[in-house]
Amino acid sequence: MNEKRKRRGGLRDAIRIIWPLMLSNSVHAVMMFTDRVFLSRYSDDAMQASVPAGVLSYLLLCVLQVTICYSGTFVAQFHGAGRRLDCARALTQCIWLMAVTVPLTLLAIPVGHFLMGISGHAQSVAAAERAYFDIMMVGGVLVPIGGALNGYFTGRGFTRLVMWISVAGSALNIALDWALIYGHFGLPELGIEGAAYGTVASFAASTAFTAAIAFREPVFHGRRGRAAFAFDRSLCLRILRYGFPSGIHVLLDMMTFTFFVFVIGREDIADAMGFGASNVCFNINHLLFAPLLGIGMGAGILVGNYQGAGDSDSANRAGWSSIFIGWIFMGTALLLLAIFFRPAVRLFISDRTSFDPEAFVALCRILVAILSSWCMFDVVNVIAGGALKGAGDTRFVMLVGVLAGFALWVPMIIVVARYRPSVVNLWLTLPPYVFTLAAVFIWRWIRGRWRDIKLVPAANS
Repeated sequence: MNEKRKRRGGLRDAIRIIWPLMLSNSVHAVMMFTDRVFLSRYSDDAMQASVPAGVLSYLLLCVLQVTICYSGTFVAQFHGAGRRLDCARALTQCIWLMAVTVPLTLLAIPVGHFLMGISGHAQSVAAAERAYFDIMMVGGVLVPIGGALNGYFTGRGFTRLVMWISVAGSALNIALDWALIYGHFGLPELGIEGAAYGTVASFAASTAFTAAIAFREPVFHGRRGRAAFAFDRSLCLRILRYGFPSGIHVLLDMMTFTFFVFVIGREDIADAMGFGASNVCFNINHLLFAPLLGIGMGAGILVGNYQGAGDSDSANRAGWSSIFIGWIFMGTALLLLAIFFRPAVRLFISDRTSFDPEAFVALCRILVAILSSWCMFDVVNVIAGGALKGAGDTRFVMLVGVLAGFALWVPMIIVVARYRPSVVNLWLTLPPYVFTLAAVFIWRWIRGRWRDIKLVPAANS
């Protein structure tokens, strides 16, 4: 028994949970990459508008989304403690919380319009940004419950189910984007609006399918079902208590990133080629970053399961196993990027492109070199941060994110934009920011303060 316990949280244990989440996030990243390729071949304005508008829509949704989706960490810890009904209750409380999130999401739309209005982007790009943003925000009312449903399954280890639903949803998204952007299958040619409609429709279909599977489970029917759906003020408050700092962390992280993207998009800093190259390289970065998010989610699930079972040693091993998997993945991905860099970038160049293709490729090569310098540190940043959240150490993660973002990265962006404005110089502000986060998170994990956090209430409370 002791020998078996020592193996818990090892590589085999971690891979079993992590690989479906890696694949699920990778497929989603490929879907977004394909979407951007479609838009780049449709028009330069559509390509330039899609990244800032997409980032801004996520920025305004992320606090509500991440706060509610933190219910998945409660599911993981309840599952580790063997409390099946409480897993269901952690999900259903999110439905009650939706009554607050839906109106707040819609009220955030005018805020987005204001921010786009002061961005200083070209008028044609700003118009495309607004069209894409409005559709994504209205569809975003489903995002929190979709994330909570996924967390209900991943928290209990059913990561393959979430993976297959994600694969099907991403395939549907790609098909709808192709049809609605260009006007195929008798559908209207909608350009960037078609990309937004395709994304919202595919997410709604995936959410409905996941909900149908979840609520067919016996725990949601009969007497247990009434107990599962009953409003639990204490549990809702605990989800908010631990989830809200996690949501604020993501919000502030996205605020700094959105500020960075919008500064680069200013006409006095980047021309169409520079802004386009930056957006292309961020899409390449997303292909590398999305699987890391899957590993970070898996680390949080494993840590949550073991912490719920009162086994901090296995939780610690799971964190280190996840980081090791992340390093292996990232090293392999960077090697493949070096080999296939040129054909990947040329996917975004069409006959309609107004700038020199070779100059565009050369600029992208410089930005990808900068990107590569921080990737191995981002492994630690994402996975150690995910593991700490899985243990309930969300306040520390939030505080570090605030300080690193607003005391380090944003001042660097402002200074560079004022005195050395260029796309390359602005990208050079990213490595020290990522290095700092990685160093602090790994120090926190090694120190082990997270072991003493009691996230879920006792069974009789």
